[in-house]
Amino acid sequence: MSRHIRCRKCGTVFSIEEMSAEGRAVCPVTDCGQSYEVRTRHRAFAATRPSARSPRRRSRWPLWTSLAVGLLVVLGLFQLPFAHQAAILPGANVVHAEETAPAAPAQPDFATEIRPLLKTYCYDCHTQETQEGGLVIDGDRDLASILKHREQWTKVFERVRIGAMPPSDAPQPTKEEREKIAAWLDHALFYVDCNGPPHPGRVTVRRLNRSEYRNTVRDLLAVDLDVSAFLPQDDVGHGFDNIGDVLSVPPLLIEKYLAAAEQVAQRAAVVPDERAFDRTWTPKELSERGSTRDEDDGTRTLTGRGEFSVEIDVKKRGTYEAQWIVSGEPMGRDLPRTSLRMGEDDVLRFDVVGRKTQTFRQKTALEVGSQKVSLSLSGNRDRKPEDPIPTASVHRLRVRGPIENLPDLDGPASKVTLVQPDPEKLAGEGRGAEILRAARETLAPIVRRAFRRPVTEEEIAKFTRFVPVAMERGDPYERGVQVALQAVLVAPQFLFRVENGRPGSGNGARRLTDHELASRLSYFLWSSMPDEELSALAEQGRLSSDEVLTEQVRRMLDDPRSSALIDNFASQWLALRKLFTEEVSPDVQQFPEFTQRLREDMATETEMFFGSILREDRPLTDLIAADYSFVNERLARLYRIEGIDGDEFRRVTLPEGRRGLLTHASILTLTSYPNRTSPVKRGEWILANLLGDRPPDPPPVVPGLEETQKSNPDLPLRKQLEMHRADAGCASCHKVMDELGFGLENYDAIGRWREKDGRFEVDSTGTLPTGETFRGATELTAILRQREEEFARCFVEKLLTFALGRGLEYYDKCAVDGVVDRVRKEGMRVSAAVRGIVLSAPFRMRGE
Repeated sequence: MSRHIRCRKCGTVFSIEEMSAEGRAVCPVTDCGQSYEVRTRHRAFAATRPSARSPRRRSRWPLWTSLAVGLLVVLGLFQLPFAHQAAILPGANVVHAEETAPAAPAQPDFATEIRPLLKTYCYDCHTQETQEGGLVIDGDRDLASILKHREQWTKVFERVRIGAMPPSDAPQPTKEEREKIAAWLDHALFYVDCNGPPHPGRVTVRRLNRSEYRNTVRDLLAVDLDVSAFLPQDDVGHGFDNIGDVLSVPPLLIEKYLAAAEQVAQRAAVVPDERAFDRTWTPKELSERGSTRDEDDGTRTLTGRGEFSVEIDVKKRGTYEAQWIVSGEPMGRDLPRTSLRMGEDDVLRFDVVGRKTQTFRQKTALEVGSQKVSLSLSGNRDRKPEDPIPTASVHRLRVRGPIENLPDLDGPASKVTLVQPDPEKLAGEGRGAEILRAARETLAPIVRRAFRRPVTEEEIAKFTRFVPVAMERGDPYERGVQVALQAVLVAPQFLFRVENGRPGSGNGARRLTDHELASRLSYFLWSSMPDEELSALAEQGRLSSDEVLTEQVRRMLDDPRSSALIDNFASQWLALRKLFTEEVSPDVQQFPEFTQRLREDMATETEMFFGSILREDRPLTDLIAADYSFVNERLARLYRIEGIDGDEFRRVTLPEGRRGLLTHASILTLTSYPNRTSPVKRGEWILANLLGDRPPDPPPVVPGLEETQKSNPDLPLRKQLEMHRADAGCASCHKVMDELGFGLENYDAIGRWREKDGRFEVDSTGTLPTGETFRGATELTAILRQREEEFARCFVEKLLTFALGRGLEYYDKCAVDGVVDRVRKEGMRVSAAVRGIVLSAPFRMRGE
């Protein structure tokens, strides 16, 4: 088939042949000779799946699309214009062939050519009366009705193209008929014209998930509260817990947010306790006994057996802390030895080392009443009367308590800056106005940052009014601020991220405002609110600039808060959180080495490994093939690496046979059963998380592997799986999954190297539908390493899903293509994927 290109240099239209679609093309005009790189883009991109599933699409790698006993469809073989779009790249420019190509030939008519095939092979099981597998398709009689049920027809397309439908015991279509159905559905469901107006999609109004809530409160009020005791785990959709469609708000959750907000507010604005004690004394205010002298710098010195002391009036029983700041003057090797006393019995002794000031702390439980706090100088018993006496100088004393309910001794009483009312004005007629003034100055900057946008005076007033109401009831000013803060933290403008965008342009898409864009960016990279710099750029209207956005991405990736990409993106993409569920429970009798600490070590290794790729901006392919990782003593013992002691993790070169993520103990363990490995789980993990080609759910009529195992208990696992996939309905999926998983069979269910599985020798060989063969993880990794574009596409799709907070739709294909192009041109770097996503239309816009 020919593709048509208009030369950008001379304007001549010329054609290229299908066979050259992965090479180069040259303008035939002699005086021009402009050279073009020609790249084929697969058009199909899956529609959204249910919330618990990732979006599906066809992989460029023909592993998954060449299955099912010769019945599968490799769409690249069809000579149909809609099956591909030729991208022509002279330098950095992209030209789509369809810009100048003749109109595509008419597609098969659904009513006369496709529906009769469906009626012959599908309607027996999938009508309103039968509803096999929950699919009802006989009622959709035209393209419009099919598109209304896109999700259902996507399932049909997936099963038809891999040969899983019809089931093996039903009449089968010919190869040509199957290809015709799959090709028509492919075009009907997934075709998108990337040259038309952008279709950025719409994101459901999202509430902050548990992680985002904690991080936002930390950055807003400097209160790091463990919210796991208050807020339940969030639901997961499309592999992530920040998906708007699943972040529901039942009434019970609002109560929990109220409880969490109350705890945060109490820590942010501390109410002074009238019975609490907190006082600081200068040296001259201390009582003295014995030998002392005053110094020119204001300190006072004990020159012999003397004492400095104070009496405090304890009104509330509890633990009190005395903080003495002293310096010393040793005499030779004889150091000043001080004795600290609080109350009647508690005595601590310290040697004052050197002339620099030192801080001595003493904590003691004190009863209500008058209590003495003192510091004395005690001599060395071995010192002779004629020997010089070392001295100790007091610079300051502070006593505070009870400390059980107070902030850290050295920290501020409140985390937020409290503007206090003027005491003199509180006594006059302007009391109410003065309280509101102070409350506004305290709360206005907090409300603005909490809402992540400019706020009106009316919005601020809704919260400041809580303060005078509380004070009229006899509560202190700080308690009123607490109530106002609690109201802010449960306000919809804080708990939810609402994106209205700028006024529409009439093409179905709106650009986000700069403040909305700042929030998208900060919650993408930090899982938290925008900082002052982002907010200032948004306020100035500069954030929408490509240059400014690019610079902010660089800055934010360099910030420690970008570790949220590890905690919230990588841990969910790679399924590391599953490691801490009951689903991953290796048998303690079979694997006594597996402890809770080893479980945590496994996750830490993979998180640190991804962090190194991110921080060092290494190629994405290092995730598959890197020869290094991070281990401590427990993991090193598991990996048979010598010379590593202690709990501290350190970077090491991996032994032969271990490369990249696939051989991490975390991945190998979470893709195993409690008592054995699972080539199926491991192969499915590779397809879903590295190649973006997750297989569909098995048909309900297919028997489980357990039945095969019960019937053949003495066969090796590999033979049992081969028998299981003898059924065509099983083979369509297991042919790829099993072969990939076999490559990791040298690792047991917790990731240890092994040569035998029980009494059987391990067979880690595999043959892929492409004809490639491998033995063991090293050769399998090398094959996967060559599929860098498929891996990059999968990574971009996962990252874009996380960034947008929604599942990908078929029309997101254009944005994904653009980001993958950028990643390839910039050396497969992680930062290129992040920049490409941030600059893409779906990230910067929203649908009407």
